[in-house]
Amino acid sequence: MSITTKIFIFSFLILILIFCFWRYGVSNLLADAIYYQIQTAEKNKDWRFVLKNYQAIFTLPLNEFAYQKEFAYSIKKGLIFYPEFKDKIKLLDYAIEHLERNAKKFPTFYFYYHLAPLYVEKAHLTQAPEDYNKAENNFIELKKISPLMPHFYENWILLEIYQSKLDIAIKLADEALMLLPNPNDPRSNKIHQQELSTARAEIEQLLGEIYYQKKEYERSLNSYRKSLKLNPFSNVGIYKRMADIYKIQKNTR
Repeated sequence: MSITTKIFIFSFLILILIFCFWRYGVSNLLADAIYYQIQTAEKNKDWRFVLKNYQAIFTLPLNEFAYQKEFAYSIKKGLIFYPEFKDKIKLLDYAIEHLERNAKKFPTFYFYYHLAPLYVEKAHLTQAPEDYNKAENNFIELKKISPLMPHFYENWILLEIYQSKLDIAIKLADEALMLLPNPNDPRSNKIHQQELSTARAEIEQLLGEIYYQKKEYERSLNSYRKSLKLNPFSNVGIYKRMADIYKIQKNTR
C-alpha cells in the first residue's frame, strides 16, 4: 500500500471521527444548552424567544424525540400568549406541520400521541369539520397502534365534548377508566401511583363536565367528588362548577 493511499485512508477516518463527534457529541451538547435557555424563557414568559430557540434546536442534526415532545407541550402552553385567533392558528399549524413531517420519517406511536392535543386544539378553535375529522382519525390510529394505552383518551374525550357528542364522550371515559391501572396497586411505586391517581382524576373531572352539560347534576357531582378524592389538588374550576350545581339545585327545589 502506497504512502498516498495510507494518508488518504487516515484522512478519511479522521473526517468520519469529526463527523461522528459533531453528530453525536457537539450537537447534543448544543441542544441541551439551548433547551436550558428555553426553560428559562418559559419561566420569564418570553414566548418568542422560546420558539426561536426550538427552531435553533431543530436545525441541528438530531433525531431526539425528547425535544419534539417538549416542543408540543410548549406550543400548547404558549397559546395563551397569543390573543389573536389567526396567531393561534398560525402557531398550531407550524407545530403540526413540524411534527407531521417527523411522523412521516419516524412513524411511531409517540409522534401521533403528541400531535393529538394540537389537532384537538385547532379543531376547537376553527370548528371546521375537516379539523375535527383529522383529530378523530388520529385517535383511531392511536387506538389501532396501542389499544391498551389509556393516556390519549383525555384529549379524545375533550374532542367529543367540543362537538357535543356527549354519549360518545361518556363511552370513551368509561373505556379510559377501565384501561387505567388501579393507583392503589401495592406493586406500583409512589410516583407511579400518583401519576395514575392524577390520570383517573382528570377523566373523572371530564365526566363531571359531561354530566353537567347533560344536566344530570347528581352524576356530575359524584364524578367531581371522585376526581377530588383521587387528586385533592385538582383544577380549582371543579369547586366553582360544584358550587354552580348546588345553586341550580337550590333554585329548582
